[in-house]
Amino acid sequence: MYFSIVTPTTVCFRDIVPVNVARKITTVLMILMSIALIL
Repeated sequence: MYFSIVTPTTVCFRDIVPVNVARKITTVLMILMSIALIL
């Protein structure tokens, strides 16, 4: 829950990071979807 709120609302965070490829892809998709919701 924390990660899904912090990721689209901030640029820099160091406390939780995706470690494998699947989680990195999920993070990128989450960021893109949140940008689409804002626009």
